[in-house]
Amino acid sequence: MDRNQTSFLYDIEFMSVSFSYPDLEVLEDVSLQVKKGEFLAVIGPNGAGKTTLLKLILGLLKPTSGKVLVFGKNINEHPSIRKQIGYVPQMSKIDYSFPINVEDFVLTGRYATIGPGRLPHKYDRLAVNETLEKTGLQSLRRKQIGKLSGGQRQRIMIARALINNPDMLILDEPTTAVDPKNSESLYELLLTLHQQRITILTVSHDIGVIAQYVDTIACVNRKVFVHDRPEKGITDETLTEMYGREAAFFHHGIVPHIVVRKSSPVHYCAGETTEDVENQHKT
Repeated sequence: MDRNQTSFLYDIEFMSVSFSYPDLEVLEDVSLQVKKGEFLAVIGPNGAGKTTLLKLILGLLKPTSGKVLVFGKNINEHPSIRKQIGYVPQMSKIDYSFPINVEDFVLTGRYATIGPGRLPHKYDRLAVNETLEKTGLQSLRRKQIGKLSGGQRQRIMIARALINNPDMLILDEPTTAVDPKNSESLYELLLTLHQQRITILTVSHDIGVIAQYVDTIACVNRKVFVHDRPEKGITDETLTEMYGREAAFFHHGIVPHIVVRKSSPVHYCAGETTEDVENQHKT
């Protein structure tokens, strides 16, 4: 099978991609393939190139070398492909004091489709209703966005990204500033969307939690060390490569945690709580 045929087997394909700023190499020789309908979590330390990876998929950056294919096409040569992607950025510059309710905020996701100076049509409002139902926001539709909780605010961002029924949803740290209970609720929402065969790619630091929901994990620190099932990808060896030998991987209950300590070897401790670990470190 030739290159053109294999490309269409994947929604995303990185082909020996590197990316550098003038004084900093961010990604080096990355090859990665994401199948249609796959739910992928990208994990790695701060500054590892995870957000850059997303921006390359969106065509917001161009590779220094190599090629990024999205839906079988070079994203930089076919920017219209972005219309098929819903994107939830890491830091949203939203003024939550602005007097707009949930319904109208979600509608802003269709402004590019509606066109400048035009009023929304009946089918635009219908799309809002369907998206609010899909994301569990029906009861909040008239609520001003500044009165929402952190989890609800992130949910309306996801709703706005879904309003045009994209084939792919990309999220950069969707649970930042969201409490653990609402984090799991958001991942449950993403799992439901995934079951509808939408391709989902999310950057996350919630390694233990996200591993319970995704199909695959991509471990990134300038390079992609592993792209595999969570139970195979999250190992001491992989985490050492990503975080260095000062990283410790702890389990308590069913939720694992990454702890980085200076001048500390890697440990794998089963059954310890965070409090146990802190007490040991104090002694």
